Amino acid sequence: IITDSRVVEAEIKKEFALPSERVSAIHLAPDPRCTPRSESECREALRPLKLAYRSFFLSVGTIEPRKNLVRLFAAFRRGRKEGHFDWPLVVVGASGWKSDQEHDALYALCRDGMAVYLNYVPDDTLHLLYAAASALVYPSVYEGFGLPVAEALASGCAVITSAGTSMEEFAAGRAKLPHA
Repeated sequence: IITDSRVVEAEIKKEFALPSERVSAIHLAPDPRCTPRSESECREALRPLKLAYRSFFLSVGTIEPRKNLVRLFAAFRRGRKEGHFDWPLVVVGASGWKSDQEHDALYALCRDGMAVYLNYVPDDTLHLLYAAASALVYPSVYEGFGLPVAEALASGCAVITSAGTSMEEFAAGRAKLPHA
């Protein structure tokens, strides 16, 4: 059995009582188009969104409870209110299961001019957003891997993600890892 993280590898071994030699973890690779980009390379994607290069936070992923977005949105609102930053939060991701609370909090941020919700964007736009963002904020409490973290890092974007998760396996030392 091949899985994409040691966290899931350990879960599989425990759940199915499999010997170590039967399960292996191989990390996913980011899309090769995820590379650092200059401001001029990102300008065309940022202009219609009214975003400035390296002056926004980015959140990428399905909108659902395990992504810890209600907590992210509350922390983001508090950070803005306390004057720690004045950048918007750009959220990219389709609706997932049981996401009413997440969407209510996100729409409130959008109404207050603090966030931009893009839902789905084409891959080329996503890769430019990774390269142009000040930081990807990915506080998920459970992931099999966490590909947005790998893609943001490959794009030269700073990352804030959850400690004690599969993302820590490949992001440790390259990302800020507060506990979820």
